[in-house]
Amino acid sequence: MKKKTIAAACLVTGLLASGCSKNKAESPDISFTETGKTDISGNTARSSGGSFNFAEYARNIRLFGRKASLPCTLGDLGGSFSAGEDMSVPDADHTVHVLYYSEEPVGYVGLYGSGNDLENRQIAFLQLDTPAYGQFSVKGLDFDRTREDFIAELGSPVTEIDNFLEFSGTGGSISVLFGADTGNPLSIVVSMKESK
Repeated sequence: MKKKTIAAACLVTGLLASGCSKNKAESPDISFTETGKTDISGNTARSSGGSFNFAEYARNIRLFGRKASLPCTLGDLGGSFSAGEDMSVPDADHTVHVLYYSEEPVGYVGLYGSGNDLENRQIAFLQLDTPAYGQFSVKGLDFDRTREDFIAELGSPVTEIDNFLEFSGTGGSISVLFGADTGNPLSIVVSMKESK
């Protein structure tokens, strides 16, 4: 369920962003297959394999001038970060919130557990979108990088759907939605695998 939520959030962000461009295209239908893989009707979804040392990337996150390391809590990111209302889907193992930095929306955050004490809940995923341009990187991978840069650094994606790539490593994954016009990321998601 977590991967569906993250993939859907990433894809929705991209679809919303593409709807604001000069060339308005018809939005594709989004659905989930029986295996849980995301499918965009009319497009080819390709899955392959590849694994990278996720912990190395999770320890080297730069976020608005601060170094962050996953796993951590929302409060560990610092007082300038906050989460908005719960936008979760039913039966998820985490809640989904708009992520704010200095009261400006910069992406989304998934938080394990439930309840109102958001600051002390462990982060399930961080999704930073283009408002975080120049303020977010994962071991040097940022919004200035291209699809080829991500593949060269992380290896073969486990999921590739048009402009969406997902790279899986031990302990987590990195997903990227690229802009069709620029080829640069619109959204970067760093996702922890659920700790049981």
